Amino acid sequence: MPLAGLMLGPVAAQTSVKIGILGNRSGVYSDQGGEGSVIAARMAVEDFKPAEHGLKVELDTISYCIGRQTLVASEQHPGMAAQREEVFVLMQRNAEESASYFCVPARRAMEVGTDIEI
Repeated sequence: MPLAGLMLGPVAAQTSVKIGILGNRSGVYSDQGGEGSVIAARMAVEDFKPAEHGLKVELDTISYCIGRQTLVASEQHPGMAAQREEVFVLMQRNAEESASYFCVPARRAMEVGTDIEI
C-alpha cells in the first residue's frame, strides 16, 4: 500500500481540514493568483474526493495580506539610550494593529511579520 494510502486510509470520525487561498483579485498578480486560483483549488479538492478518505475539506478565501514589524529593544546594538529604546518599544506595542485600524475581518486576513532589534 502506498504511503499516501496509509496516511489517508478510512477514519472512524470525519476529520475537517480548512484550506485558505490568498486570492489576489487586483494588482499586477491578479491573473496568477486571482479567481483562477480559487477555481483550481476547488477542482483539486473535487479530484481528490476527500469523503473517500474520511476528510471534509473547506476552502476559504483570504482577502488581505498584512505586514507586521515588532520592535525589540536590544543591548547588543549601540544607538539610542537604553531608556529611550524601552519607551520607543513600549509606544510601538501600544499602537493599534493595522488589521483593527482598517477594520479588516479577522477571518479574511493573513499576517506576515518579523522582529526588528533596535
